[in-house]
Amino acid sequence: MRFLVLFLILFAEKLNAQINSGARSMAMANAATALNDVYSLGSNQAGIASLKRSELAFAFQEHNYSTNVRSIAAFLVFPSNIGVFGLYANNYSLSQNFNELRTGLTLSRLLTSKLAISGTLNYNQLSISDYGINRTLSFDLGFQYRLSEDWVLGVHLNNPAAYVTVKKSSYNVPAQIRLGTSYVLSDQILLAIDSEYDLDDYFDFRFGLEYSIINRVNLRGGTSLLPFKQYMGAGIDFNKISVDAASSFHPQLGISSQLSLNYAF
Repeated sequence: MRFLVLFLILFAEKLNAQINSGARSMAMANAATALNDVYSLGSNQAGIASLKRSELAFAFQEHNYSTNVRSIAAFLVFPSNIGVFGLYANNYSLSQNFNELRTGLTLSRLLTSKLAISGTLNYNQLSISDYGINRTLSFDLGFQYRLSEDWVLGVHLNNPAAYVTVKKSSYNVPAQIRLGTSYVLSDQILLAIDSEYDLDDYFDFRFGLEYSIINRVNLRGGTSLLPFKQYMGAGIDFNKISVDAASSFHPQLGISSQLSLNYAF
């Protein structure tokens, strides 16, 4: 167990699963930079700018069975006269030994009928048994541009201040840039593509598809390159409630699964 905790200390900045963006996104290989739903609070907050109703959602993920690694996230959006506000909280933990908490307050709005922009202030807390607790603040910027009714481009900057500072602390939030696009191929098929970069020259490319069977039932799948993983999932939409499930398949670590529940009011 202590070896696993040490591994997380050294490599936690590479664990993209620390940011939970719901089962819909996960089933599409987390290619969510250009998607629009309440779960955009975990991927690209500009995606909530077009939401017209308040929504509350929860997500639970079991990472790689038998490792005791879990994440629990909550999402809340509420439109206002000045834009759409969002609240996000995610707790990523390994038993009682490793715990990372991230919360964020977002304001997202449409500057024009095609351009959405968002800003998010995050509170980050890392707790490791025998090592103590570290806290820091960070901020995100998000953009989405609608090229047409069916085609959306997205850009998300996670902690961009790290690109212009050399200050090091005991807890550094990684700086990442995500570029993505989504395109509605037909009334039933949505295609999403993402790429991600960070300061340490990490790169990933993701591809996801969503297929709507009868408007209320959706099948999803996707793949990512680094590491090479496959994803699949499904969702059911009721009048105000939607339930989504997803699984990912890592060649060494095995299966991870997630369940999300969303209520619009």
